[in-house]
Amino acid sequence: MNTIVFEDETEMRRQSFPIDRIRWDDLPKWIAPDAPLWINGHSSRDGVNDRVPIAETNRLSDSLRLIKVDELPVSVQPPKPGKTRPVLRGSFRYNGIDSRLKITDTNAERKSRDMGLSCGEYAVGQRYLTISLGEPFEGYCYKLIAVIIKARRNILLCPEPNIQYLPSATPTIRWNVF
Repeated sequence: MNTIVFEDETEMRRQSFPIDRIRWDDLPKWIAPDAPLWINGHSSRDGVNDRVPIAETNRLSDSLRLIKVDELPVSVQPPKPGKTRPVLRGSFRYNGIDSRLKITDTNAERKSRDMGLSCGEYAVGQRYLTISLGEPFEGYCYKLIAVIIKARRNILLCPEPNIQYLPSATPTIRWNVF
């Protein structure tokens, strides 16, 4: 489901982008400014620059970024004990900094399962990524690849005929593309 969510129709009409589709070529307008992905230098056992100490999050002004990467090697790891889904991690270089982040995009997880991908590393190529800073967990907020966006016939969003409205002054774009 791809939906742009607004508080009311008046707010929706004031937006400058079309709600029926966003082309691959239009995405650069939405990319975060060239800046590091928040604070770097803190890595988990399986990640690289994949977390921010909670004590340092008070100086951050946002928790969601759209970036473009030229290559995205994706590693598929076996499910954690007691879990059924494989663990996906994406590696990329952004503004000269290497990162390896957990992928939480449910479409990517489903696609890896449907394709029967075995454990290993897979080259994915150029993609846009929505990077999210997750909720605090054991002293850190983890950087996550929340959505992977690829070109598909040059159209990225194909919204449903019904727009959902939620009480929010800021539009939320829900991507459903992998």
